[in-house]
Amino acid sequence: SSNQVLTFFPAAVLLINRPIVLGLAPLLGKSVMRLPALLGRHPSVAKLSQPLIQLIQSRRAMLLLFFAQLEVWAGFLLVIQTMTGSGSLMSMIMYWQYLRMSYMIARHPYAAQHKWAQNVTTVWANLATQVDGWVGALPAPIQSGYHKMKGFLNRMTDPEAQSRGGGSGL
Repeated sequence: SSNQVLTFFPAAVLLINRPIVLGLAPLLGKSVMRLPALLGRHPSVAKLSQPLIQLIQSRRAMLLLFFAQLEVWAGFLLVIQTMTGSGSLMSMIMYWQYLRMSYMIARHPYAAQHKWAQNVTTVWANLATQVDGWVGALPAPIQSGYHKMKGFLNRMTDPEAQSRGGGSGL
């Protein structure tokens, strides 16, 4: 299914990097969200694990948002690893392509009502707000360059722009 591909691809890219925890964290996070369904299949196990199941289900929205943030921060960690020579340029590009595609899918009108899509767009909106605040303290030429780059990246993930033939240049 497409959900398995969305889990497998980033995990495969992240697992070939050091530290291995980087690759395991998002994968383990998605696995934790499936625990209630797995544990609930067997009555004896479900009874013993009821506190854990209730804990996961009561914090489901918060955990899903956290795991979406974890995926994005893993991408930034890959950039740092690549710049310091401890990471692979190809795996960084592949992972960022995954992040771009997941954001582009999340912005599509058909996907927008799904909780997954809402978490993805929320994480990127929060990050943009935070970076906008930091950039506001920089000199005007840097702010201008940032806003041009931000506009370019927005066009690269806009489903309507993609259907018209992709984003334009800077």
